[in-house]
Amino acid sequence: AVETYLCTLNTCNKIADVDSVNATWLATVAEGPYNGLAVQLTPRFGNVPYDVIFFEYSALDQVAESEEWYDDNGQDANAAFLEAVSCQTSLNGSYQAYVSEAILQDDDQAFVSINWCTIRDGVSAEALAAERNAFAHRLNDANVRAAYSVMFPHFGVRTGNRLGDFAQVMVYPDWTALAGAHQYWATGGWRAQGEYQQKFAQCTSSNVYDAAVLHRPHTPWFQ
Repeated sequence: AVETYLCTLNTCNKIADVDSVNATWLATVAEGPYNGLAVQLTPRFGNVPYDVIFFEYSALDQVAESEEWYDDNGQDANAAFLEAVSCQTSLNGSYQAYVSEAILQDDDQAFVSINWCTIRDGVSAEALAAERNAFAHRLNDANVRAAYSVMFPHFGVRTGNRLGDFAQVMVYPDWTALAGAHQYWATGGWRAQGEYQQKFAQCTSSNVYDAAVLHRPHTPWFQ
């Protein structure tokens, strides 16, 4: 499960105010059963109406306990959060298709790209899944230093600026990995990308964010 917050800063607030709120939130969840992977994203390359985005990944069988505890104990932290930012929220599903060892290191900085896609008419879910799996195998064969997952909307308001049936999410551990991906797409990979867009899904093109890990699971579940 991935809880998403697409946020804009409230009047007179700055990212420094968000950092302060994050500290309050971390102190609160440290007292409860929260065992998620929380990431803060700020736009690097993209045309998005958000100042900051939060992704909170959790194991599906841990969501209920964590959310119930936070409902009972986290309202002060939540109020402070809403004073700093205004957000669109949703509860999505995430399927991890590929991950390299480089992503599993304890580095708390990375880049994340998000590309929302709409399935083309006549394309079955099975055909699309097979194409995504083939892409994951190509990443594995090339030992690409990245992680690849697919995010599906489940609960929450969908608006025009979140067009798509699913999002392709890539995580790059550093500039070298991000530049390598850019070189691949620029020197021939665009052909495969164009074929994918023609045959399988129409995508908005990737936005890239600076990612900071706010919280890691104390009991690993994501390997």
